[in-house]
Amino acid sequence: MTKRLDLGKEAIFPLILKMSWPSIVAMTAMSVYNFIDTFWLARLSSQALAALTVCFPIQIIFAAVGVGTGIGAGSFSARMFGAGQTLLA
Repeated sequence: MTKRLDLGKEAIFPLILKMSWPSIVAMTAMSVYNFIDTFWLARLSSQALAALTVCFPIQIIFAAVGVGTGIGAGSFSARMFGAGQTLLA
């Protein structure tokens, strides 16, 4: 049997940590990747760093679309599971 979160009775902070750890891990991974990428490109040349600076907003847009899609899919799945429609979820 799966353990369920009781959103009405549990403390707020532990609930936030339990529910948000996938997003925290994803955002941390993206930040570490960008930091390492910037570090190595800065050592390569200033032109490479300038190219990264130009491409960075595009990368952020793709990441935002991916995270937003993931959040939307998670919300939809949660609503379908809550409604008892496990086949749609």
